[in-house]
Amino acid sequence: MIKLTLVRHGITVLNSTGRWQGHTDEPLSAEGIQQALKLRRVLNPEDYDSIVSSDLQRAYHTAELALPNTPIQADPRLRELHFGVMEGRTLEENQQHPSYLPWKTDPFGHKPEGGESFEDLLERALDWLSEIPEDSSVLAFSHNGFIRALVAHLIGIPKKAHEPMLLPFPLNTWNTGVTLLQKRQDLWVLEKLNDTGHLLEPVSL
Repeated sequence: MIKLTLVRHGITVLNSTGRWQGHTDEPLSAEGIQQALKLRRVLNPEDYDSIVSSDLQRAYHTAELALPNTPIQADPRLRELHFGVMEGRTLEENQQHPSYLPWKTDPFGHKPEGGESFEDLLERALDWLSEIPEDSSVLAFSHNGFIRALVAHLIGIPKKAHEPMLLPFPLNTWNTGVTLLQKRQDLWVLEKLNDTGHLLEPVSL
């Protein structure tokens, strides 16, 4: 059995302003730092055989803050989708770009100028996944598009665009959301999706 825990990075200024990040190496905002620190409530490094992160600083810094003094391997295969010329722009701005409509219609078969398709992203995600040994527990810090695409593939959601947003919806994750999958024989089971309970403040009873 493989136990795979996926964590989205903390929030950034570009997240807060609705701008697409992709491979843009944006740091965590002050709020994102606090979100990452709260992951300590639910993540214990001793529970995992290996811990890996996207090499982009918003993900890697989230991992460092959540698991201080813990070895973390950086792997560029865990990066967000590369949006090419659409990075740093809002949805409304991108809707005016000629790359947007073909990609929105078929996000697997088309890629924005200078970027990659979801098929490209999924290929590198599965390449990374293939190296995980059986009977291991892995914790990975990554990005919204990466997590959604990988989870959708593993649980069998068809490859197509889902309105009102792009593939692989209706799946979605919030900043520092925790997702858990387990592989039992040849079947992947989604145990938990986008758990953000660690962000809630304790309530006095």
